[in-house]
Amino acid sequence: MRNLDATICITLPANPALAGAQCFCLDSDSATLWVATATSLCRVSSDYQVSTLVDLVRTERLVAGDRVVGLEYESGADTVCLALLNGDVLTFNTHSHEVECVGSVSAGLEAMAWSPDQDLVVFVTGEQKLLLMTREFDPVTEVAMCPEEFGEAAPVNVGWGQKETQFHGSLGGKSTAILRYPVPGSGLPPPPPPINWRRGIRHPSSWDDRKARLTWRGDGEYFACSTFEPETGTRKIRVWTKECTLHSTSEEKEGLEQALNWKPSGNLMASTQRKPNRHDVIFFERNGLQHGEFTLHAGRLDLVVKEMQWNGDSTVLALWLEGMPTPHCDTPKPTTVQLWTTSNYHWYLKQELRLPPPSDGPTNPPPSLVGLAWDPVNPLRLHLLTTSGQYLVRQWRWTVSESTAHTKENMATVAVIDGANLLLTPFRTTVVPPPMCGHSVELSGSVSMVTFAPPPCCNDFIALLADGSVAMFGCVSLPRQGKEENGFRNVTSPPQLVATAKLAMDQGHTLRQLSWWKADRLLGLVSCDRSRDRVVEFSVGVVDSEKHTVDIVQCCATPCQLPVLCLYSNPDTHTVVAELSDGSVLKYTDGSLLPWETGGAQTLCYPVEPCDNISLASFAGQECVVGLNTRRRTLFVNDIKVASCCTSFSVHDEFLLLTTDSHTCRSLSLHTSYKALPSLTSDQPSLHDETIRRVERGSKIVTSVTHDMRLILQMPRGNLETVCPRALVLTNVRRWLDELNFGDAFVAMCKHRINLNLVYDHNPRLFLSHVKEFVSQLEIVNRINLFLTDLKEEDVTVTMYPGPGKMSASSDPKPASKVDTVCDAVRQALLELGEDRFLLSVITTMVKKTSPELEAVLEKISRLKALPPAANGVHLPTAEEALKYTLFLVDVNQLFDVALGMYDFDLVLMVAERSQKDPKEYLPFLNELRRLPLHYQRFRIDQHLKRYGKALVHLSQCGAERFEECVGFMCQHSLYREALDIFNDKGSPQYKTVASSYGDYLLEKALYKDAGIMYTLCGNLPKALAAFEKARMWSEVFVLSSKLGFGEADRIQLARRVAASLKDARRHGDAATVLLDYAKDVDECVDCLLQGSLWEEAQRIMYLHGRLGLVETHLKPSLVHTQQSLVALVMSMKETFSRHVARLEIVRVEKAKRQQAIEDGTYAADERDADLFSDTSSVTGQSVASSRASKASGRSSKNRRKTERKKRSLKEGSLYEDIALVEAVSELVCTADRMQDEVGSLLHLLAQYDCTALARSLQSEFAALMRVVRDGIPRVWKPAPSVVINSGDTKQPVAVEMEVQAPKVRELAWQLGMLG
Repeated sequence: MRNLDATICITLPANPALAGAQCFCLDSDSATLWVATATSLCRVSSDYQVSTLVDLVRTERLVAGDRVVGLEYESGADTVCLALLNGDVLTFNTHSHEVECVGSVSAGLEAMAWSPDQDLVVFVTGEQKLLLMTREFDPVTEVAMCPEEFGEAAPVNVGWGQKETQFHGSLGGKSTAILRYPVPGSGLPPPPPPINWRRGIRHPSSWDDRKARLTWRGDGEYFACSTFEPETGTRKIRVWTKECTLHSTSEEKEGLEQALNWKPSGNLMASTQRKPNRHDVIFFERNGLQHGEFTLHAGRLDLVVKEMQWNGDSTVLALWLEGMPTPHCDTPKPTTVQLWTTSNYHWYLKQELRLPPPSDGPTNPPPSLVGLAWDPVNPLRLHLLTTSGQYLVRQWRWTVSESTAHTKENMATVAVIDGANLLLTPFRTTVVPPPMCGHSVELSGSVSMVTFAPPPCCNDFIALLADGSVAMFGCVSLPRQGKEENGFRNVTSPPQLVATAKLAMDQGHTLRQLSWWKADRLLGLVSCDRSRDRVVEFSVGVVDSEKHTVDIVQCCATPCQLPVLCLYSNPDTHTVVAELSDGSVLKYTDGSLLPWETGGAQTLCYPVEPCDNISLASFAGQECVVGLNTRRRTLFVNDIKVASCCTSFSVHDEFLLLTTDSHTCRSLSLHTSYKALPSLTSDQPSLHDETIRRVERGSKIVTSVTHDMRLILQMPRGNLETVCPRALVLTNVRRWLDELNFGDAFVAMCKHRINLNLVYDHNPRLFLSHVKEFVSQLEIVNRINLFLTDLKEEDVTVTMYPGPGKMSASSDPKPASKVDTVCDAVRQALLELGEDRFLLSVITTMVKKTSPELEAVLEKISRLKALPPAANGVHLPTAEEALKYTLFLVDVNQLFDVALGMYDFDLVLMVAERSQKDPKEYLPFLNELRRLPLHYQRFRIDQHLKRYGKALVHLSQCGAERFEECVGFMCQHSLYREALDIFNDKGSPQYKTVASSYGDYLLEKALYKDAGIMYTLCGNLPKALAAFEKARMWSEVFVLSSKLGFGEADRIQLARRVAASLKDARRHGDAATVLLDYAKDVDECVDCLLQGSLWEEAQRIMYLHGRLGLVETHLKPSLVHTQQSLVALVMSMKETFSRHVARLEIVRVEKAKRQQAIEDGTYAADERDADLFSDTSSVTGQSVASSRASKASGRSSKNRRKTERKKRSLKEGSLYEDIALVEAVSELVCTADRMQDEVGSLLHLLAQYDCTALARSLQSEFAALMRVVRDGIPRVWKPAPSVVINSGDTKQPVAVEMEVQAPKVRELAWQLGMLG
């Protein structure tokens, strides 16, 4: 589907120094052309300057009647090798300009061919022999050019069809043995004679020059020689190895002509064959057998193919054709060069170049080509040289001729050039694989290029012919009508010729590119002399509909300093850009070319080499130039390099689509600024990535259908594939949803497997306000049901299809359940449109809710069953159909239970009949239920369905005789609260029984407070007192003891028991109160207070009750003992705190060194070392926290607890030593903070009872501890470190939080100033 557009067209006028040229060759290193004329050796430099380097006649290297038959530039030796007809082989040194004769063949030379690596050279001598030599011209071998044998690849005759290979009946193998080894005189037929390759004499063609042709295969392993056979008058092709061993001989081909060239890729050789009714280009394999052909110029046999040559990448075959001389016609016929390409096993004529005859009359011979040669560096550049000394350079590029307007009227038409035939395919309506097409147009001459019109007539086009004329065509879309007679339906009419015109060009000017800029304006790229180009603006006049002509007049011409490679016109914005040979991009404005600015004062110029395909696209409203260098596969958007693996691209109305060499299709949104485009370095798609999809290997984009989701790809072989990238599908679906075109959006989502939740999630407010339109457009019940069954709570615009899909305001409150909201809205719309018509959809809305309304569904089915048959409308399903559909959505066992829970046995039987249940199982169960009383029947049903709350209600209604069963059922299923609500008469015995049972249950669950309250409500005070005692609620205990009338002894015993329990719970204050108030024991009370370090309260109690003796016996000893314990504890804490802080600093320094070594790549961390870094570390550019989280997610709870215990290990060198140290220091700080109150109180009493020395010692040690603590906190809890984490190609500092936060130390006045 690609054409060849001319990018460079250089024509040098005839130079006398090059007149009479006989051979030429190329020097790819210096872009130099070497030409051998009849008298001298000339050079055409890269700037097209001609110079004569040596006169071969004057130096007596070339004599009269002699000529050059071969010319080759040796890049390694910087010499030019010349082969002369007289047999001399000359070398010309390009530096010293010395000519040396390196050898001579007495029989003369007819042809010379060097191998591709220039290690070997083959000569054809005058004795019809092949002479193989090395690059130093040392002979290797010399063989006859036309041997009799076939070669080493001769086919083997296995005798198929002969008697030896046939069935011989009873003779069997004996007969076969006799036939294989015939005995003389046995009467058996002799073996068949050898194949005779010479089948008769044919008259030689008069146009055949009878010269040998040599050609090498691309890898230099084989070469072929086409020779004329005088005995038969035909040609044969022989394939030789590089050792000059005959490999094969071509099959006999009558009419085989002289042209021969081996495809560089090595699989085929091309030649031509003339037949009585056509002229073919035929291909041979290495074994000499023919492998395909195509026909030249059907109906024309007056042309001769002089030579042919493949280009460097084997994609284009160039043919040099000349008119066949006729005896009765003196008009000279022009020389023609044709470029042929193949795709999908069809050969296309893409370009035709004609050399015009001389203008001074028929007496002078027409200029003929000396030869043609493809450039070895640029595979699409062709060099031509004529006998008059005219040098021509032509270069092309691969392009797709398509209509690019971003309108809905654009039919996405692609034009394919095939000589005088133009093959058109409108891909919006028709996808036809080549070589077929939607429409075919035949013109008067070969087509050079095609350009399409801008909107609104974006399907019209102009064809530029090889003779410089243009043909304008118009296209009209047809409405979709019924079928035609042949069974097909046409949606586009064939293009109609509107007008033709001849563009007037100055002498020597060539129009090589044409662009339909505006409706009445054309822009042309005109080649002048040498490398000067002009951008010419043409005005299109009014079309003469009768004569089909139009006047196209040149308005203005803008000269260019450098050759212009291509022009591109944006049909939507009418912006025109031109790319020059140095890679710079210019903008055409009002007859002038200005640099394209990318921002600020920067101009656009592609680095290294220019792009061969450019286009225009608007990114976020800014028009940008998109350029692709197909050789380097680099894609640029303005000056930003987007991809280095791009093979083709297309500008869609929403995306920039491109294919990569890793066989993927990428979609870049045009709503993004071009500076924010990602660099496509990876083709690994992430989950739900809608911008990338896999395509077939080697696929390239042909075109994309605007305002559609289709992308046309062409495979390497040439066949087409239509794909719908997910990005284009979602864009169209979102647009349709915004336009309330729910029908098309739904069909596209089903076809391309898009989650149907997008219908709602894209814009919930819009959907809910147009639910009725949604239902009306879907119309079909199955479609509505499909949408409803696909609903889920997940927001797919966040999880599956992120992007510009969420159009509703972010401040809108989200519903509690999306599924319930949609189901309710759709059900309301269905009821308004007619419930009978959409009954199954209504059922779906009930079933799909988070809490399915199955009872309502069964009620509808029951009503359907109750309707008489006549009442069923056309659209109303039967009860059986509705039940069958419901069972498709709901598990039959669940529906059976729901029907049973409705206590409707007829409905239960109806559901059971549709299930896989055995009637022997459910019928006895149902019959048993039918025989029970109503309330007990429903109790059994609810019990079976495990609806124990309802079962308890029904059981309670069965009467007093079933109360014991009710209590047992309550206890079995722990239905105490429900039972209290049922038996709510607090004075009834039933209530007391239930409450007592509930209290026992709470007591078992260790809910002593709740159990005591429940026992109190039912009047069971002893159990209530025991429950409160276990709950350590001592005030309630003594209240109940009073209600129960406890005596003094019992109360004291109870008080001592309660006090002991409170002391076990370290509630010494409450225990002292109980001992003092209820046990009347002051000594025990004081002792309890001293145990709880409540010295001030103990002192108050002593003096209140006059027990001053306890001061010496209890209080002072306790103060001294506590002081000694605290001093020892404080000293130990201070030492431990200092040791932990010092060790923590050492551990952190070691870890910092390891981390720096890992980041520098100088430390090889093993698996154990990797864990030495805490969760705040960064190893090899990745966050350890994230990696640990991913690993921890798979750990068991036992392993997690084990890991947590490891983190608390203070062993030196352990994995988590730093974390354990921080936690230990934190505990010490918190302990010291809590001790401030206790130490302050103790100091006060010690000073009061004249224990100043002890108080001063304690205050000094504790003050030292607090100083160490306050100084150590900043050393342990430093500011959050900044860890460098790799994020793609950039490194970002990230603040890391500590696992343990720094504790706060209160500022309390605990010290006594009198102590110093």
